[in-house]
Amino acid sequence: MCAPLRRITCRSTGFVYILYCFPVKTHAEFHYNNPILTGDPISTEEVLSFGLVMKVVAKDRLLQEAKGFAAKLASLPRLALEASKMLINRGLEMDLASALELEARCFGNLAASHDLREGILAFLEKRKPDFKD
Repeated sequence: MCAPLRRITCRSTGFVYILYCFPVKTHAEFHYNNPILTGDPISTEEVLSFGLVMKVVAKDRLLQEAKGFAAKLASLPRLALEASKMLINRGLEMDLASALELEARCFGNLAASHDLREGILAFLEKRKPDFKD
């Protein structure tokens, strides 16, 4: 019998790719269950390798790093970020055909936005984009 499959959603060059080749029990899921059940401490390296955090920083740099990440997100096109987050979250719950259809609808909606035109023009004019939507 085949192992249960887990859909993994990735964003690359504006498209969502859903892969169906990873077993349900990923390395991280298998390993972080042990500390949860036993109460054993988890090292910083383990937490990072399990994918439970994106980055580990020194306490004295935490606020600076958080503000930098927030500023980066704030500089990106809001509609594209919203669509990406929705596609990632909903894509994990859908079959491949439904996820690709939803992605196509989202892309169609974004194609009519000011931000897409602005992003293309900014790239061609070699300047920073001024996203508004």
